[in-house]
Amino acid sequence: MADLGKNKKATEVSKSDTKIKRVRKTRRLVIPQTYFARNNSMALILPSYHVVDAGHHSEHSVSDRIHHSEYVEHSQPQSYEQTEVKGKQSVNPQPTTQSAMVTDEFLPKHQTENTGGHHYHYIDHYGNSVTPLTGVLSYGQFTTAAVTTTDSHSNTNTSTQPNTSYLTPPVIGVPESGTVKEDTALVTHGTIDAHSAQKGTGLTFTPDNVHGQYGEFALDKDSGEWSYTLDNSHHQNLALGETHTETLHVTITNTAGVSVYQDITVTVQGTNDIPVITSQTQHGATKEDGTLFVQGQVTATDVDHGAVLTYTPDNLQGHYGVFSLNSSTGKWHYTLDNNAHQALAQGESHTETLLVTVTDDKGAMNTQQVIVTVEGTNDKPVLHSDVHTGDVNEDGTLFVRGQVLATDVDHNNKLTYTSGNHHENYGSFTLNPDSGTWTYTLDNAHHQALAQGEVHTESMLVTVTDDKGATVTENIQVTITGTNDKPVITSNAQAATVKEDDVLFVDGQVTATDVDHHAVLTYTPDSLQGTYGTFVLNQSSGKWHYTLDNNAHQALAEGESHVETMLVTVTDDQGATTTQQVSVTVEGTNDKPVLHADTHTGSVNEDGTLFARGQVLATDVDHNSKLTYTAGSEHGTYGDFTLNADSGTWTYTLDNQHHQDLAAGETHTESMLVTVTDDKGATVTETVQITVTGTNDKPVITSNAQAATVKEDDVLFVDGQVTATDADHNAVLTYTPDNLQGTYGTFVLNPSSGIGNRCRS
Repeated sequence: MADLGKNKKATEVSKSDTKIKRVRKTRRLVIPQTYFARNNSMALILPSYHVVDAGHHSEHSVSDRIHHSEYVEHSQPQSYEQTEVKGKQSVNPQPTTQSAMVTDEFLPKHQTENTGGHHYHYIDHYGNSVTPLTGVLSYGQFTTAAVTTTDSHSNTNTSTQPNTSYLTPPVIGVPESGTVKEDTALVTHGTIDAHSAQKGTGLTFTPDNVHGQYGEFALDKDSGEWSYTLDNSHHQNLALGETHTETLHVTITNTAGVSVYQDITVTVQGTNDIPVITSQTQHGATKEDGTLFVQGQVTATDVDHGAVLTYTPDNLQGHYGVFSLNSSTGKWHYTLDNNAHQALAQGESHTETLLVTVTDDKGAMNTQQVIVTVEGTNDKPVLHSDVHTGDVNEDGTLFVRGQVLATDVDHNNKLTYTSGNHHENYGSFTLNPDSGTWTYTLDNAHHQALAQGEVHTESMLVTVTDDKGATVTENIQVTITGTNDKPVITSNAQAATVKEDDVLFVDGQVTATDVDHHAVLTYTPDSLQGTYGTFVLNQSSGKWHYTLDNNAHQALAEGESHVETMLVTVTDDQGATTTQQVSVTVEGTNDKPVLHADTHTGSVNEDGTLFARGQVLATDVDHNSKLTYTAGSEHGTYGDFTLNADSGTWTYTLDNQHHQDLAAGETHTESMLVTVTDDKGATVTETVQITVTGTNDKPVITSNAQAATVKEDDVLFVDGQVTATDADHNAVLTYTPDNLQGTYGTFVLNPSSGIGNRCRS
């Protein structure tokens, strides 16, 4: 409803402004006041002068859209204003005096027309070309556009003379304009100041586009009345002092089809819009000794172009803390001064407020309140002594008394005293819940375990609670002095086993207790060095560790064992002792044989050294261990391998008769695997490598006897082939003749294949 009222008021203001502007726009049209008569027809456009050719109006259907004037041959200037020609009339013959123009049809008449620059455009007039087609009519000017026709100057149509007719564009005044303003003057209107130069004819007003960017135009096509309405609800983005121009192009056309153009210009003025708060309600909470700060952000927007917002606080200092505010972003932060403000009780609260003003760069403002609730907490009671102590002694002073004192800063707080345990380790504890007085009584009959000079401290926890449940505690310490008792072994018999090459260490722990409170026990060995290894003993905990010296002790055979012992003495801090023995059994394992050479090699040669010998040597550290030697294979590729199972001696014999294929310098390596096994099945392996070296073997002829026959004048040539093989790998054979020239012919021999022939000459 507020917006409708505002829009109505703005419309009334706009109409008032437009009415004033229309009154001020009335102008007088200046018509040319002189003319110069000539021999030929001379015409001036007089915007309200209407005549027709009476002699041919029926033939040509000439209407009063034609403006026709004809003047006499006379050089004398004459000042006049024309009157409207009514009805149809003939054009007077050329008069001889100026008075012919001053008739009832040419009486001076005052014209009050508008001024301005007016464009016109037309193509033809009654089928005849019009010149010029376009032009501009400005204030105080006239224009001609000639159309030559032939009409009679008399009713008898007995003579003809060229006459000139003209089309006159509509006459318009100054361009229309108006102003609207956001939130105030939302409507402006007016009437286009234009009329037809042809009296009695109307004009048509045609807009180009009535839809503006910020509002809507309306235009009456017959009267030229127009209005512009600002779309105020959707267009608020123009800032104060910012304007936007809306233009409506209007075409004004008379009945002759001649048009001029007039622009209606509306200036849209912006106003300053206040910022709009966009953030939610700004609430926060802090709490004594809990949440000590809270933060948030006041956010706002401004529809005006380029608006810059500033956030300003009313007061940053609160009663219980301090606000901070970022003037650019609106982010705020509240910090509770926790150390200075502890007076709020549980359930009590205080509200801190900060009024944030959002101001744009034109001074428009909006506000949002930030509310922070400070909640109180219950404060604990405060003790007036750090520690309460007392002393009792076995068979001596059997009780002690005292009082816990406390206060609470909270008003009217009532304190209650409670103890955590009424029956402590060595006695009983009683406490008065109202006053805080206490008594500790030693149970002497059941507690004689404390050593002489040894003390034990009983700690009784007293809790002071206020009526809101806040608590503080006080520790009451009673020292009990006793006599010395010796330690007691609590661990089981300490026995363990290690094994050569397998379990090389073992752990255990001698444990003991001492009934005397806080007794300190020390664990001491008789000797840490064993026969086969070493003990380690932790003197504080009794943990022991035995490590077998495996590298130095491998002589124990499988099934053989040895026992290592260590005596541990446990001593308390008063010198009382007790002992426990630790026993570790060392078991032997079967050790593998050990080779005494990394590799064994030998060499044989074709047709030369046909065998090689050697020995695989191994030992075993285990007592009375027996070793056996076995070969992986007795047959190699080129010979045989024999091995003595007891001594490890071996022989390789080359099979020379069957292996002649190695060429001179060519070698082949035979690898023979020897396994050494002890009497417990442990093994180790050795590889014996034999290098076989070849020699060059001569070729062997494989072809039959080479004999053939030729005959004079009949069999003139004969062929054959000498063939041979060589046992050596990749041997290349060459065939060479002693003499190719025979007595009766010539031999030919292929040196690569041995193929030859004999030709008779």
